[in-house]
Amino acid sequence: SRFNLHLIDTPGPNNSTNDDHEKLTFEMIESDDYAMVIYVMSPETIQSDDNDELLQMIAETMNKVGKKADERFLFVINKCDNLDPEDEDDTIENVLETAKAYLKKRGIDKPNIYPVTAEIAKLIRMKQRGEKLTRKDRNEIDDWLEIFDNNKPEDKEYQRLKSFEEFSSVTPQVRQTLAKRLKTAKTEKNVVTEGLIHTGVPALEESI
Repeated sequence: SRFNLHLIDTPGPNNSTNDDHEKLTFEMIESDDYAMVIYVMSPETIQSDDNDELLQMIAETMNKVGKKADERFLFVINKCDNLDPEDEDDTIENVLETAKAYLKKRGIDKPNIYPVTAEIAKLIRMKQRGEKLTRKDRNEIDDWLEIFDNNKPEDKEYQRLKSFEEFSSVTPQVRQTLAKRLKTAKTEKNVVTEGLIHTGVPALEESI
């Protein structure tokens, strides 16, 4: 089925110099038409995020409306490719626990969280479309794909911690869809498609 997706990128209320931007942000959160709200964080700023008023409003809306509201709010942790799985304090699992604890303190008990690397996903899709890439862009793609382009047993845990779709709050149906796409990519030895799925962005898209 097809639907129209209208994206509105609102600056955080604390970062906005325009009162209309702040008003729009709050209107979207309290909207009666169940507009979806994607709240974006990054690993290094989770605990220094100062959007308490915004998160309090989200928490109140989620608690007031119930399950439908839970589905409306998606919490995205971007730039997860910068995490180092070999550093126990810097794994995706620790970042997710930190994010959940941070949100819980602000009244959000069961957030739908999606770790992603939007930049790598963008570059891979540019490559798939045959668009011009800089040397730096190509190196970033190659470094990411190299993680998954081997079957060495000692690399399996590292690969798991870089497979961000595995840590996303997706429904069983979405997880099954992603598993099928991943299986097809592996069968066809399509490392590029496999690498795209591991960015976590397709899991977010499927959930939307």
